[in-house]
Amino acid sequence: MKILATIWKEFLTLWRDPGGMALIFLMPVLLVTVMSLVEDVPFRDYRHFNFDIVSVNDDHDTLGDFIEQTLASSGSFHLVKEYEGKPLTRESGMDLVSSGHYRAFLYIPPHATQRLNGKTTIVVQALMSGFGITDRPAADSTGAVEIKVVFDPVIQVNVKQSLLYAIEKIVAGAENKVLMAKFSEQVKKMTGSNDTMPQPDLSKMIAVTSERSYEGFDELAMNSVQHNVPAWAMFAMFFIVFPLAGNFIKEREDGSLLRMRLIAGSRFHFIAGKYVFYFFVCLLQFVLMLSVGLFLLPLLGLPALVIGDKLLYIALAATCISLAATAYGMAVAGAFRTHHQALTFGAISVVLLAAIGGVWVPVYVLPHALQVASNVSPLSWGLELCNDIFLRHTGFVQLVPQMGKLLGFAAGCLGLAYFLQNRQSSR
Repeated sequence: MKILATIWKEFLTLWRDPGGMALIFLMPVLLVTVMSLVEDVPFRDYRHFNFDIVSVNDDHDTLGDFIEQTLASSGSFHLVKEYEGKPLTRESGMDLVSSGHYRAFLYIPPHATQRLNGKTTIVVQALMSGFGITDRPAADSTGAVEIKVVFDPVIQVNVKQSLLYAIEKIVAGAENKVLMAKFSEQVKKMTGSNDTMPQPDLSKMIAVTSERSYEGFDELAMNSVQHNVPAWAMFAMFFIVFPLAGNFIKEREDGSLLRMRLIAGSRFHFIAGKYVFYFFVCLLQFVLMLSVGLFLLPLLGLPALVIGDKLLYIALAATCISLAATAYGMAVAGAFRTHHQALTFGAISVVLLAAIGGVWVPVYVLPHALQVASNVSPLSWGLELCNDIFLRHTGFVQLVPQMGKLLGFAAGCLGLAYFLQNRQSSR
């Protein structure tokens, strides 16, 4: 009954504090919504990406036309050939990128096709001379045909690499076509045949395909919603330290804690009642965040959160994370005697644990030292647990290590909170 009375007291305290209610429930909703919208671009499917490129083709021949036509037909790039009604030149194209009007400039130099034809002719003759069919050609003293790509310094590295890769692949395809055409010409000269020789497509000799490492949800991949909903839900849950610490310190300052200490019996009910109440508050936060991902974010143009059919696993994950977050708040509340100390330490520590735990940036892109440090962050354990359930579709056995870490962390923090409260009571 004492535990139930403590739970009821905590409920009334929170109910009479609209600001605290907003902090616990409204702010996490705004946090998840805004962060999902802000981080949508880095997670976006680049099949629907369209990028403007300033393009100047001074070749006006096969190679230049082939590069521009292939880029334009890819659906990912839009070639800008004019600006303010005037055809672009090399100088004006460079100026547009230098001034920040566009992010990339593609320049195909004059006589690029002619130089490529000359180089492939030499390559074919060198190959055939190795069989004694033709004389060895003179060494090619000219440099490579340079297709220039100039980038605005503010362009993202992943976009830059994608564009360079696309152009390199197109150029490689053009080289193959010209090489096979020159080889056919040499063979026709040798045989005296006028028949058109077939030109095989070398680009289709090797195929690189991808497949899932598991039999999971159809067409499911990491996106801003799948990452941000569980990640920022945990971040908000660990901020339960604010109302917990505030409540503890307020009771200590207004004498309520002293009056409860004068009640005969163990202080266990006092800590247990608070812990149980805020544990259910954290669970409610988690459910609310999942609801945001399922119903609100799709209305804002984002993908809906996919939770699959592992509802029991999701409930177990939510329970473990809630236990850990509440216990951490209890430990911080018991360790400090003033609002300023508790809230400052609580805010900074949660932000640091989130930063190394992969909430903002995936752990695998962090420096090695921070990757090692992430192993001690409960938010990293919780996020990995959610990824296992939502994305990897793993079984229960694979979830046990992360759940065990969270439960162990919760037990340690709760034990520390109990010890600190008893020590303060004995003063």
